[in-house]
Order: sequence, then structure tokens, then C-alpha cells
Amino acid sequence: MTRRLLLIASLCLLVTGCLKRAEPNKAAEPTAVAAIFLLDQESETDVLPAPAALVDTATAMLAERNLVVRSIPPEEWAEDFSRRRSTRQRMLSLLDSSEEDVVLLVETRASLASLMEGRYTWTVPTQLTLARRGQADFPVQATVEAPVFLRFAHQGAPEAVEAAVTVITRRLARMTEDLLSEDLQSAAPARESGVKQAQASPRTHDDADAIYFVMVDRYKNGDPSNDRTVDPSDPQAFHGGDLRGLIDDLDRLAALGFRSVWVSPVWETRDERIGPWGAFHGYWVEDPGAVEPRFGTEAELVELSEALKERGMGLILDFVANHVAPGSPLVSENPEWFHGLGDIEDWDNAEEAVTHDVHGLPDLAQERPEVAQWLVDHAVQWQERLAPEGFRLDAVRHVAPAFWQSLNDELREGDAGVALVGELFDGSPDAVSKSWSEGAFSGMFDFPLHYALTDVFCDDAPVGKLAATLARDRVYPDAAQLVTFLDNHDLPRIASRCGQDPLSGALTTLLALRGRPSITWGTELLLDGAEEPANRADFDWEAERRFEKQIALGLRMRADWSALRASTRQVLVLEESVFAWVQGDEDSAAVVAINLGEEPRTVELPPLGDWQDPAMRSDLEGAVTVAPGAVALATTRGEQPGMGVWLTDARAPESVELVVRLEGASLSKFDEMLLIGASTELGAWSPSKAVPAKRDGRDFVARVTVPRGDVLEFKFVIRQDGGSLLWEDRPNRYHLVVGGGEVTAGWEA
Repeated sequence: MTRRLLLIASLCLLVTGCLKRAEPNKAAEPTAVAAIFLLDQESETDVLPAPAALVDTATAMLAERNLVVRSIPPEEWAEDFSRRRSTRQRMLSLLDSSEEDVVLLVETRASLASLMEGRYTWTVPTQLTLARRGQADFPVQATVEAPVFLRFAHQGAPEAVEAAVTVITRRLARMTEDLLSEDLQSAAPARESGVKQAQASPRTHDDADAIYFVMVDRYKNGDPSNDRTVDPSDPQAFHGGDLRGLIDDLDRLAALGFRSVWVSPVWETRDERIGPWGAFHGYWVEDPGAVEPRFGTEAELVELSEALKERGMGLILDFVANHVAPGSPLVSENPEWFHGLGDIEDWDNAEEAVTHDVHGLPDLAQERPEVAQWLVDHAVQWQERLAPEGFRLDAVRHVAPAFWQSLNDELREGDAGVALVGELFDGSPDAVSKSWSEGAFSGMFDFPLHYALTDVFCDDAPVGKLAATLARDRVYPDAAQLVTFLDNHDLPRIASRCGQDPLSGALTTLLALRGRPSITWGTELLLDGAEEPANRADFDWEAERRFEKQIALGLRMRADWSALRASTRQVLVLEESVFAWVQGDEDSAAVVAINLGEEPRTVELPPLGDWQDPAMRSDLEGAVTVAPGAVALATTRGEQPGMGVWLTDARAPESVELVVRLEGASLSKFDEMLLIGASTELGAWSPSKAVPAKRDGRDFVARVTVPRGDVLEFKFVIRQDGGSLLWEDRPNRYHLVVGGGEVTAGWEA
């Protein structure tokens, strides 16, 4: 099959300004801090004091925040801490024995990883714990793992820790901010950040449209020095992709027309596999307050954000609030932070979905104030540090709406226009809309449209499936804020799902619809893969980019014609294999026609009314012809309102009564018939809410009031003796509601 684009457009990029980081908070008065800086030996024998460079640097940083450090000498803790290996036990002992208002425990460790390119590679994991007197839960806590390089064989763990001082102290500084933000802030205005000032007005659709999604480890290896252990031949191993590789490719993404880049979680993650499954994806987070060293540094994450802004683009961060990685130190240090109820067994049970583990991932109890605050603080920390365009919020179904609402409200305090996009893995528009409102998101991922597009273009479903799904836009707060997509890292890649020819039509349609289209890395090269981990394959930089030109053209179209981003739509034709509609706004109009039949089809357009300027009609001379198996686009615009000349039924009644008649003498033995469908008026596929059909001679008749212009997706169901249901054994039916009247159908068992 071929796919046609009947349009030439221009590309427009908007540039946003850079934002300044806020000054650190200070304690209102000099505050005493008792601190222990130690080095745990790999042999787990004696505990040594940490290098003086770490103590001095950290003490100076804390002094800048009006915290006066008393470093407890080793002779007071070394013997005791040699026996106590648990951070919790050590902190409780420290809290019990010291008299200061605040206590700090810095536990370092160092191990030799490898000899690479003449340098000795060490890893320095450091546990940081900061608490006020009276605390037992230690909510201000983090683990930092820094890779360092030493030159000589005789250099050991103390020298490795000394080389990691900058990384450790920077993370400790952020933790101190967390502590001070609670109740030790100075009287001076706090968090007077450039974020709020720069984002005072909401973004427009032009500012934030098409998204490119990157799984960092699978994209591009820009800095081999941070690889640690990689094996590109193993689909479950880390492959070396990093932030530097993404930064190096931003010019290409900007030239294609993408306005945002969404990155998979870049936070400190578990390294080890769980059974056969690898950790490369980043969703097994151990510390959401630190950047995973395999992916790069915090400085590179800041550089990525700024580099995107320089190109008129925005950064979307992936934030995981449902769980942490199995084996995370947080689980042993704060077991009460987790529900601990085992895996989900009944996935339809809403309470179990929120309180049980998803495939063994320790489920955080966000209803606990300290847990909720820990998560919110980390999200706010990155918002203040990076001023991202938005957040992709993972696993909405598995976290209570009350937490999402509090998180989203807090993030809006920092940036009124922040994009807060929830991921609800559900094909029901009603379910997506409900979660959208309950969680106070700014938008949601459009799983209903994903299923409609792939069913139609990949599985030969009637085009009415797409028409009915788009008709359900009326249930959303704002369909323009949906993020649309053909695939992602949790689904079969579209090249495997569809093949090349259907993919072209699906892609054309995606880029001609409302919402923010999201393209997954490698779509431009037909990257395939039906299941994990094949659907998370590496971007092949040597492969032909067969769909790159089509994507670039589609994004230029969206930038130049606002009609292709508009939510206002009117169906022109809906038949078994043909679906055509007109959409637009006050500036422009567009006709989209899909013909999945075997013959060419001409779609007649509505009258142009008084708009007679020939220059404005060009390729819209009363009709659009669509080749077999093709998707055609045509656009126009002029001085007069774009949609006003097309929406000929704009002043029609909002709703009409429709009579649906089911014919068939064979139905005489049944007493109860139901009309059921996707829309709320037809029960949203719930038999208890379906429309009863009454007997009328040998037929059954149902009466329903529906919006004019709606597309009904429906079936009939017989309620048999004993209450069991007998559904029609056929594909769903579709009907375009042009006006009132009667729809007649025959039963198919």
C-alpha cells in the first residue's frame, strides 16, 4: 500500500530562555550538627575515618548554610560501628548519644572495579543520612555511587573516596536543602527561583507539540568512560547509552521538528538483574535524587536541559512514584514505608492494584506523610534544578489519586505551565478521563487512540473503530493535552505490529490528529521487536532511516497548519472501509481521508458557503480523492475563519433521539435484549448500564438520546434465563449519528 501527503509546510521553532538556579536556603540561626564521616572496609573488619578532604569540604558546605559541624572523633564510634553495620542502628546510636539538633552520618565504601586504558577504575558507593533529633524514620537519605579513576596501583580506598568528594558533597548539599526546607529556613524569601518567573504564563500548543521518547541506555553511547560493565550482545544487559549521546544528537531531533524530548528514568538505579530481566531501562530506581552514573552526571543532565532550551525544545522527565528497586537500601532502612502485601493477584481489584507489588517491585505507601514528602521533595528538587517542560508520571493505576493530586499541585507551585502527563495503561476513554481528573494531571497518554490506530491499520478492524474512539474526545477535560503514540517501551514496536505499509498510514494519521504525538526512538528506522526486551533494542546508527522524511514532513505540517492540532472535528464519511473528516480552528481547516478499501474513493466536501476566493481553494475544489489503501490530507486557510465554512451543522441540536431496531424471528424465544456500546449513553460496555430493548412484534427496539455527530460503537446482548449473557458473535457495529431516525440491524449469534 502507498501513503500520500498532499501538503507542503514550513517549520517554526521557538526559543525559550535559560533559568537561574535558586540560592541555597540557610538555617535561621546557627544550628549545631553532630557528624560522623567513615570508611567501611570491603573486608567488613575495622571501620576507618573518611579522608580529611571529604570532612573539610562537607563541613565548609554546611557552614555556608549556617550549620555548625562537630565532627565526632573516631575513637568515640569506631569500635561500636565495627559491630553495627546497619545504617539505621548507627543513626539511632548517634541520635541517642549526641546533644546536637541535627545529626549527619556519611558512610563511604570503595572497591576496585577494573583496569581500563591504563587507569584503575573504582566505584565509591556512599550512604548519606541526615536527621533532626526526635526523628526515627530518616526521610532525608540517599545513596550515591560515584565512578572514579586512579593512576597508580598503590592507591587504595581512601584515595578513591577523596576523588569522589565533589560528587558526595554535591548530593549532601541537596539533602541539606531538603532538611532546611522543612522548618529551618531563614526569614529571607526562600526559593525565589527563576522557574516561577519564567513560566508565569501557560505554554501554547506551538510551544509544546511533538515528543521524541528515548530510552537512554538504548540510544547512543557518547561517553564510554561511564560504561562500567556493558554487553551490547546481551539484550538484558546495559549497552552503554548515556546523556552525552543524546546531547550529541539534539540537532537532528530539532531539525526533524520535535519540540520535546522525554527520557526514561535517569535516576540512580539497580544494576543487577531480577531473574532473567535486566535493569537497563532505569525503572528500578534506588535513589530518585541522584543521577545514575552509567547514564552520566548531574552536570550533563543540566546540560541536556539547557541544550534543549537553546533549540526551542523542552525536557520531559520520567518520574517513578509507585515503587523502588528490589534490594534497595530504602527497603531495609525503612520497611514501614512499604505496603509489604505481596504481588498483585487480582488485577481488576482497584485496592489491590494500589497496595500490592507490581511483579515484585517494593510498593511504596504514599499515604504515609513521610513517604509522600520524600517523593514530592525529589520531584521538586529536579524541577528547581532543571526547569523541565514536564514530567511523565509512571504507573498511575498503582498509586492513589490523592498522592498524584498533591504531587501535581506542588509541581504547579513551581511552574504553573508544567506538563504533568499520567500513564494509565487502559483503553477506555472513561477510565483515562476519570484518572485525569482525580489525579489533577495536565494530560494523559492516549491508550484508547493507540489501540484504535493499531487495530485499524495493523489488524484490519473497521475504520469505525477509529471514528468511535475520536468521538469519545468529549469525555476528556481537553483532548488537545493527550499524548498520542503508536508504540512505546511497554508495547510491541509498531514495525512488528503493522509492517512498513500500514505503518505509513498509521503514522500519517497520528501526525494529523489532536494531542501531542510521541514517537519512540528508532521508529524512523523501522526498529522492531514484539516483546521485551526485543522492543527495547538499540538505535542502529548505521541503518537506513526510511521514515525520517515522513516524520519531518508531518511535523512541519503540524507547525504550519494549526488545523492539524485542532480538537474540533466533523465526520464527512463513515463506511466500512472509508473514514473522512474535517477539522480545524479559526485559522485553518484540514480534511483527512482514510481509504482502506480496494478501489479509489472520492470524498465530497461540504459547501464553502460565501468563501469564493479561488486562491483559498487550491486542492480543495469540492472533493478529495483517496487511492486504495491510502491516507490523504488536504489543508486550506484564508482571512475568513477556517472552520466556519466547513461546520455546516454547527447550529444543529446538541442531541437527538435514535431508534435502534433489531430484527429477527429467531429472537422470539428471548424476553430481554440489551443495546450496549462504548459510549456512556450505551453503558460503556457494562451490561448493568446498557439500554434495554423492548419487544416490538418479532423485533426488539431500543431508544437512546445521543449527541449529534457522535459515532456509536455497539452490539446487542441477550440476557438468558438464569441471568447469563449471550453476546453477538460478530465485530462491533458502528453508526454515524447524522440526525434522528432509525437504525436497523439483524442478530448475529
